[in-house]
Amino acid sequence: LEADRDSYQSNSNILQLISMSEEDKTTTSKLIEKGVLANLDQVRQRFAKFRKLLKAQMPEHEEKFKNFDEYYEKTKNDTQKLLELIKEDKFDEANKYYFKKYEVDYEKMRD
Repeated sequence: LEADRDSYQSNSNILQLISMSEEDKTTTSKLIEKGVLANLDQVRQRFAKFRKLLKAQMPEHEEKFKNFDEYYEKTKNDTQKLLELIKEDKFDEANKYYFKKYEVDYEKMRD
């Protein structure tokens, strides 16, 4: 549950970054570090704890654990791409990438 909340917070902060093209760079940097990257790292950490606790009790869900790993990596890479676009002030391109690529991988990670 906490991992899902962290992923939502990271996702929400990405949307905020895309929509704040005229904002102060310090606000953007802080939001990237604490709002996006820190939450994304917490998703991995919290899911690792969940997996450790339940893997032995839920061997039939091993495929779901593998799916999480695959889509977490895709979401992490998508996030990096979005942040690059945002830092380059390519907000229209970031918006398109978010809805065509990031959101698809993000939702699959959450499944």
